[in-house]
Amino acid sequence: MSLWDELLRMLGWGEKPQERRERPRQERPSPLVSFFEQALAETVRKRPLTRRMGRAALVSLFERGRVAPGTILSGRVEYVGDTFAKVASGVTRAVVFLGEMADHHVSNPSEVLFKGQTVDFIVIERSTRNLDEWVASLVAVGEARSREALAKLNEGDVISGTVAEIKDKGVVVDCESFHAWVPISELAWRWLDHPAEVVRLGQSVQAKVLRKEEPEGWLHDKRARRAKAVASVRACTDPPISPEVEVAMSCLPFKLWAVARKPRSCDPVVSYVLEELDRGADREVILANTGLPANTLTRILETLEEAGLARNNELTKRGRRIAEAIQWARELNADPIRGLFASAAHPRSQFLPADVVDESRDYPRDWPRPPYNRQAEDTFARATDDELPEFLLQRIVGDDKRGLLQTLQSDERLRVFLRRDGSRPWKAAWVPVPEHWVLAGLWSAFQAVGSRPYRPADTTERCRDFLMVRLRGRPSSSGRLPEKHQRWLDRYGTEPHGEEDVGLSPEALERLERARRAYREQRRNNAGKPDELTVFFEPATATYWRIRDPSRVKVRDRKGSSFPDFPNLEGLAEDLGHDVIGWSPESWCMVKV
Repeated sequence: MSLWDELLRMLGWGEKPQERRERPRQERPSPLVSFFEQALAETVRKRPLTRRMGRAALVSLFERGRVAPGTILSGRVEYVGDTFAKVASGVTRAVVFLGEMADHHVSNPSEVLFKGQTVDFIVIERSTRNLDEWVASLVAVGEARSREALAKLNEGDVISGTVAEIKDKGVVVDCESFHAWVPISELAWRWLDHPAEVVRLGQSVQAKVLRKEEPEGWLHDKRARRAKAVASVRACTDPPISPEVEVAMSCLPFKLWAVARKPRSCDPVVSYVLEELDRGADREVILANTGLPANTLTRILETLEEAGLARNNELTKRGRRIAEAIQWARELNADPIRGLFASAAHPRSQFLPADVVDESRDYPRDWPRPPYNRQAEDTFARATDDELPEFLLQRIVGDDKRGLLQTLQSDERLRVFLRRDGSRPWKAAWVPVPEHWVLAGLWSAFQAVGSRPYRPADTTERCRDFLMVRLRGRPSSSGRLPEKHQRWLDRYGTEPHGEEDVGLSPEALERLERARRAYREQRRNNAGKPDELTVFFEPATATYWRIRDPSRVKVRDRKGSSFPDFPNLEGLAEDLGHDVIGWSPESWCMVKV
C-alpha cells in the first residue's frame, strides 16, 4: 500500500460511521486528523473522493496551511471583472476588490490589471463567501515590505537615502525598502523657514533613526498603512559651537556656613563652657575666664550632665564629639567659602566666585537692576547638606577647602547650608553665557529687526529674562503739518463751522481752506500706517526686536537715567517698511518670555 493510500485509510474516507466505530481505538482518527478530514471535505465540496482527487485535496490543504494573513505571494491574474479581480499563486486563490488595487481611484479593474498579468499580492483574510479563496490586496504589498525592512532597524542606526518629497514641515527620504520622515527641526541645527533651504529633490542624505512608527491594524485599515522611520539629518553632523557673550545679571551673594548639631539647651554660653571642658579647663579656670557667677556655672554643668555631655565636670564621649564638631564649624566659618548665584543665567554659568565682580567691568550705577529669578533664588537659599549642587563645589570651592568641606558634609554632627553674604541683597556681574542660548530666548517671542542674527532650531533651552530698552520712532509720513497750516487748524479746527468762520476775510477763509485740504490729504496718505513704531534693543547682542507673540511676553518698565549706545539705527527703516524721522529711547524694560 502506498503512502497516499495509507493516509487516506487513516483519514477513514470511504468508511461508514458504523465501520469507523468498529475500528480499534488506537486506529481511530485523532482530533487533528478529524480537522484535516473536515478541511478536505470542505475542499472537495463533499463530492465522492477518488484517489486522484484525494491527492489534489491534500496538496491544496498543505498549501493553505502555509498561507496566513499578511503573507506576500506572487501569482497571475486569472479573472478581471467589473468590480473585482481574481489572482492565483499555486493552489492559493484570492479576490482583489477595487479599493485594494492601487493608491489612486480605480473605476474598473481593467484600468490597472489584465488577465495573465504577473502581480504580487498580500492575503488579508479568508473570504466569507468562498472558503477556498482569500481576500487580497495589491496596494498593501509595499506597506508589508516596508514593515519587514523596519523590523531590522534599531534606534540610533544610520540610514542612507534620497530626498523623494519636500513638504512644509519636513522631507520624505526614500531608503529603497522603506521611507523615512525627517521633520524640519531635524534637518539643520539652525532655524529653517522651509526645508528647501538645505535640501533638494534627489539629494543623497544620511540620517540617524530616532524612532519607528508602525500603526496597528494596517491589513484592514488603510489609514494605518503609514509605517515609517522618523530620522534626523542634523544628528549626523556636529552641532555648532556657540560663541559667548557677557550679559549683566543680578547675583545673590552667598556663603557656605556650618553649625554643629547639638541639643537645644546648648546656647552659646553653654557651648563655650563645653569647649573649655574639652580643652581640659577646671571649674576655677572657667570661672576666671568667663566671669560667671559660681551658681550660674553650676547650673550650666548640670545642664550638660542632663544632656549626657558631661559627668563630674568632665566631658563624655558624646560631649567630646560635639565639641570637635563646633571646632570644625568655627574653622570653616572663620574664612567662609563665598560665591554669587546668578539665578537668571545659563545653568552652567549660574555659580560664580565672589571675586568675579571685582575682575569684570563695572555695571553702570544709573542702569536698573539686571535680570534675576526670585523663585530660583528662594529655592537656592534653602539648600542644605546634600541639596547643595555638586557643580557649585566645582565652580567656587578651591582645592585647599574642598577636602574640609566634603568632610563636613559627610559628618552627621554638622549641618552645612547657605547664607546670604553681606548687607547688599544683590550684586551686578557680567556673566559669560552662550550667545545661542540668548538668541533662542529672543526668537521664541520676538522678530528680529534690521540685521538677522543666528536662530537656533531648538529653543527648549533658552534665556527667559532680559533687560531691554524700548525705543519709539515716528514715521516720516505721520509728522505734523507745516506751521502755517497748523496755526489755522489749532484756532478754527479741521472741519468747517459756520459760526466760527463768520467774520473772516475772504483771504483768511482761503488760507483756512488750504490748511484743511492739507490736513485731509495727509489723513488719506497715512491711512493704515502706524502713528508710532516700537522696537526693543537687547544690549548684550546689540540687536533690535519687535514683539511677535504678545501672549508669550511680559514687559515691565524699569527706571534708569541713562541708556547704552544704539548702533545701526539707520538699517531699521527698510525692514519696518517705513521711513522714520528719529528714534528715541523711552524706557528700560524687564522682559520675561
